[in-house]
Amino acid sequence: MAEDKLAEQEYALAHPPKKWVPGMRAFGYLALVASSFAVGTAAMGIASYFLQKYGNIFNVQRYPDMYTMHTINLALFNGIWTMIICLGAWALPLAFLAFLVFSATVMWAVIGGIFTVHVPFVKSGCSASSAKWARFVGQCKYYISLDALAWVCFALMLIWFVILVADIIVTKRKRHYLLGE
Repeated sequence: MAEDKLAEQEYALAHPPKKWVPGMRAFGYLALVASSFAVGTAAMGIASYFLQKYGNIFNVQRYPDMYTMHTINLALFNGIWTMIICLGAWALPLAFLAFLVFSATVMWAVIGGIFTVHVPFVKSGCSASSAKWARFVGQCKYYISLDALAWVCFALMLIWFVILVADIIVTKRKRHYLLGE
């Protein structure tokens, strides 16, 4: 009995699971990872534009309010977080990757929800309903774009998370890596 377990462990150490197995599953995941990377990078770009234009945390008076400033900072962080997840997805175990993707999904939902509710600009027009937003009418397209990109990132990450959880739970054989076995 003990010799069988030892032989299985030696075989597992000598033959680790492959990290790349070409097929529809791997290419589907690659497409999802690439699109998440692209949209997350775009959102990070807009958030860094705001940071460059209005300054850091010590320039609160240059933003409409502190709430918006912190949401833009969260968008910058989550853009970087999404890029790190996408770049490391091929080497991470599926269960840990599902946890990381879930954390990014929640943050993108928070960013999208705050911008949808808090920012008065809508796609159909860039009119400000309050005096504090009147001076930001020229930046309306950036606020709307960041809101849209946050929701797109949320949708992509949610799809990715659901597929990862299904892959972990439903598949018969144990998959260790995103693109491999």
